[in-house]
Amino acid sequence: MGGYVIYRDISNQKEYEQKLNEAKLKAEESDRLKTAFLTNMSHEIRTPMNAIIGFTTLLKNPTITKDEQKDYYNILERSANNLLAIIDDIIDVSRIEAEQLSVNKMNTNINTILDDLLIRFENTKKNKEITKVQLILKKEIKNKDFILSTDPKRFKQVFSHILDNAFKFTETGKIEFGYNLAEENIICYVKDTGIGIPNETKSYVFERFRQADETTTRKYSGTGLGLTISKSLVETLGGKIWFESETGIGSSFYFSLPYLKDNSSDEIPSETSELKQRNWINKKILIAEDAPSNYKFLEAVLEKTNVHISWAKNGKEVLEMVQETPDFDLILMDIQMPVLNGNEAVKVLKSQGNKIPIIAQTAYTMEEEKQDIIDFGYNDFIIKPIDMNLLIRKISRFLDK
Repeated sequence: MGGYVIYRDISNQKEYEQKLNEAKLKAEESDRLKTAFLTNMSHEIRTPMNAIIGFTTLLKNPTITKDEQKDYYNILERSANNLLAIIDDIIDVSRIEAEQLSVNKMNTNINTILDDLLIRFENTKKNKEITKVQLILKKEIKNKDFILSTDPKRFKQVFSHILDNAFKFTETGKIEFGYNLAEENIICYVKDTGIGIPNETKSYVFERFRQADETTTRKYSGTGLGLTISKSLVETLGGKIWFESETGIGSSFYFSLPYLKDNSSDEIPSETSELKQRNWINKKILIAEDAPSNYKFLEAVLEKTNVHISWAKNGKEVLEMVQETPDFDLILMDIQMPVLNGNEAVKVLKSQGNKIPIIAQTAYTMEEEKQDIIDFGYNDFIIKPIDMNLLIRKISRFLDK
């Protein structure tokens, strides 16, 4: 009696099931990492917010001394700056996710930026009472001016992130930063004598949502976004980033950028310029701002210049005040306002042939949005939170004529 043997090749099915299982594990790991990241992010945001709310409440106590008041204000300033840094990191990561991270290259004085970083982190040492770590800056080009075609803000941001990490993980020894020239590249570096990076975590140092210690009992704070952002920025600037590290010995981070020297006469922004006193006693500025706290800040800065200040709380009031007082020398226009927003007010003013220079105050920071602001008819713009020195420089373009 004959029989049949049925043979079926299931290797493809096994391979499919294996890939399906790997994808499932990968998705679960991704969810775990994002959950850990969001939990940590919530902690990092709430920490400075707790200080801001708490010490703001304490400042309302009429019995506090002047020394206590000064300490509280210092804590408020540090907490606000920490919160702003976290928000900037979140925005940059969002840009990376959306592939919209952009840079603005210009003639940049590298030595000036590094000098500024040295001052900033020396102050950090002083404020945090870090006495066992020596900070060293080394520049291959000793001239005061060393010009590189790059984005000054982003260049400084990369160095800042790496230096922040170095200070976070270095308790004794030294932190050295600077640069060397190699053929057509500048090699920037930060070297520390900190705890180093374990071998098992080296492979994901630059990955988003990852940190060397992802437990809730970890010793070192931070969002874990700094190196992710730095890698994307360096690559967008046309360079690459890498590191060397040994546990217990320290870490050395390097990033290279093209050394394309540009000797054109473009203005080089000064990172360390101070607020210069101006005398605009015969000038009139209209501030369009719906938030009283923002107006008070602008008023406090500008009153030192003796300029005459008027306040409009929305776009409708801007139009009414310009009609009553057509000889304003400048308008500082907030874009987002009730009743009539800044853009709508500018549109009406332009349609009436008004020639008053208008500087937009905006929280928008995408490069394409900046261009849209200029195309819309504004003469210039300044990004919130507003830097006092930059504000005065921008205003002086129109009032010092």
